[in-house]
Amino acid sequence: MILTKSKNRYEAKASFDDRHVLKAAGFRWDPNARAWWCADESEVERLRGFTEVSIHKEAEQPDIVIPSSWEGHPSCATDGPDDIPCPPGLSYLPYQRGGIAYARGRAGVLIADMPGLGKTIQAIGCMNDESVKTALVICPASLKLNWQREIDKWLNYYLPVHVVDKAAHPIPRSLGILIVNYDIVAKMRPRLDAVEWDVLICDESHLLKTPTTSRCKAVLGKDGKGGIRAKRRIFLTGTPAESRPAELFTVANALRPDLFPSWLDYAFRYCGAWMGKYGLEAKGATRVSELQAVMRENFMVRRMKADVLKDLPAKIRVRVTLPCDKKLREKVDEELKAYQRERQCIESLKREGASSEEVFRARNAANSRMHDLRRSTTAGKMPMAMEFVKNAADAEKVVIFAKHHIVLDALIKEFGDAAVVVTGKVAVNDRQRAVDRFQSDPDCRVFIGQIDAAGTGITLTASSHVIFLEFDWRPGVMEQAEDRAHRIGQLDSVTCSYLVIENSLDDVMLSSVNNKRNTLNETLDIQPS
Repeated sequence: MILTKSKNRYEAKASFDDRHVLKAAGFRWDPNARAWWCADESEVERLRGFTEVSIHKEAEQPDIVIPSSWEGHPSCATDGPDDIPCPPGLSYLPYQRGGIAYARGRAGVLIADMPGLGKTIQAIGCMNDESVKTALVICPASLKLNWQREIDKWLNYYLPVHVVDKAAHPIPRSLGILIVNYDIVAKMRPRLDAVEWDVLICDESHLLKTPTTSRCKAVLGKDGKGGIRAKRRIFLTGTPAESRPAELFTVANALRPDLFPSWLDYAFRYCGAWMGKYGLEAKGATRVSELQAVMRENFMVRRMKADVLKDLPAKIRVRVTLPCDKKLREKVDEELKAYQRERQCIESLKREGASSEEVFRARNAANSRMHDLRRSTTAGKMPMAMEFVKNAADAEKVVIFAKHHIVLDALIKEFGDAAVVVTGKVAVNDRQRAVDRFQSDPDCRVFIGQIDAAGTGITLTASSHVIFLEFDWRPGVMEQAEDRAHRIGQLDSVTCSYLVIENSLDDVMLSSVNNKRNTLNETLDIQPS
């Protein structure tokens, strides 16, 4: 069992099953820190009589003041100075000026405004404010052309802009701004390292949340060391974490390594971490108000739509329960039982002390088995779902999100030329043309999007009705997709319809998404109490 020594007390990072041992040793439960603790070394020695104990000394934390309200704090600025350079005929929104002003003088900044508030414009505004000579923009492939458009529109001085399509693309001599996608950075690193970058901009920076991925290593290096060198780092995302505080560490470490030098310290302090039989468990959330305060005070600017776009209409989530006949009910019940069996198997492996590799392989195998069941259930759900979608499209333009191609293909067949499509199979140039047509063509009634491919970086304000036929387990992913329509330029309230079969895995997923969303709200958005 691991104890962390912080200030004048010891905290136990233990499993639920260890609670009786801790009680017997004299430890007490702290509901705020969500940890067992004691202040006397004699209780630690008593605990050693029951189990093996190791002590981790927690890093010293700076004095952190959590204000009574974030209103008026620079990280929530609704206005800013008028002296920020801007191209003739254009102007920043007041809160965008505030975001650019917040970034002044900071070597690392996270612009984490909610989706639809113009983070790209603020990043370009930071370049206008500083007059950089070299900039590297890293973003998903689907957003490269949008970045080129926005730079051409908003940059206040001339720099050549180069969009890189392939890893073999040579670095141009007249460099200026280079726009590359995450997937090719690793192969380009030797050439990127030959340039002294004034600024590194990482769009959709939540894609760097997992330090073991090749994408994260290519951009930030291994364990935060050896990343792309730049005088300044500006990261952008509307969803800094998609599920839990653990996902914030890599970006926090990249922007302020002095504040977040150690993953272990971070995990114990903010993720309720404890050592399980198969490794460190860091899926919890502790001291989230403190974490928000540290980020807002030092590197994160984040505004809510309701605070800065007073005239932006509301977003309404609606659960639409679909009827279920006997045949479909059998599929739904089979799917739910299979999901519960798979979860029990994984938990059993953990309790038996299986290695992390064994658990990983078992989880992948379970996901594969569940994938086939999900496709079958979703196919059975389609007739009722299609009726709902057609009725909605008869009344107004609609945006439809799904995951499986069996669903997407059925929608494409149904709506034909009245629809445009963005999936992982659609080329980047064609995606932008699809978006442009949906936005401008009155005969184009339906946008069909695959959640992972079309859920970020595009504007679909021609519709005020977003329909989800399938879901993702991550609340950040779902909210990003919702906000393709709920953003600057939207004139109507946006309805987000979630089509659910009652007492199904859909129900389980929505409940999980809502619980995770509540945790993220506490970490990033909720005012101090």
